[in-house]
Amino acid sequence: MQEEIELLRSLQHPNIVTYLGTDICDENKLLYIFTEWVPGGSIQALITKFGRLSEAIVRKYVAQLLVGLKYLHEQQVIHRDIKAANILVDDRGTIKLADFGSSKRLDSMGMINNGNLSLRGTPYFMAPEVIMQIGHGRKADIWSVGCTILQMVTGQPPWKNLRLGTPAALMFHIANAQSPPPMPSMLSIELNNLLLATFSRDTNRRPAANDLLRYPFVVANGAAAEANAAESRAALRSTPLARSMRAAMPNQVSTIEDAADHTLACQAIGIL
Repeated sequence: MQEEIELLRSLQHPNIVTYLGTDICDENKLLYIFTEWVPGGSIQALITKFGRLSEAIVRKYVAQLLVGLKYLHEQQVIHRDIKAANILVDDRGTIKLADFGSSKRLDSMGMINNGNLSLRGTPYFMAPEVIMQIGHGRKADIWSVGCTILQMVTGQPPWKNLRLGTPAALMFHIANAQSPPPMPSMLSIELNNLLLATFSRDTNRRPAANDLLRYPFVVANGAAAEANAAESRAALRSTPLARSMRAAMPNQVSTIEDAADHTLACQAIGIL
């Protein structure tokens, strides 16, 4: 639990849920972790309510997910439980990666060290190398991204239509199958190609998050550019200049016109 708290505290990104603090309840001695409220709920909840998502919506969510995942991997952290239930959506359509209970920091080789080779995650979304416990790193998250995309476009987790029965049978199949999860025929060529890349069993050939941001499916209609721009605006809002200008607003304006001028100045440099 302490590791999850430290990880959350260290992460600052518009596509990762923001950590607010912790508290221990006096009555039951339980530890509560407080994060920002994300009003739209999870993508899993959206799928349950509305059914499978269109490729246009999936594209916007995937572009943001990859931008957030790129940041996470740059911080030497892997999530290890990416799925629709752990991706939240706010009232502006911004996605937030949540639930870092399975996350780990990578060693100097970019892998989970031997002491952390626990079998964590959700079986439907596990990469083969995770199940086989042969050591895994960032590319395990990429496999899970592919599984999550399939969940969004079909309305159910990958492999589920095979009806393998038990979690053990499912994991045995994932570890030994030579083909990717079944994919619907109605997918666009661009999305199909992206999914095949995420399901490469050779981790050296499986793309990184930054590579996937350049795939045709993601860049179509400016989705990747929009997601990257949102990341840049968020980074700018966190600078000392931005914080000082926002803090000055209630103290240094005396008229509506002054307030409007100050707001426009903040908006011009992207900090509001």
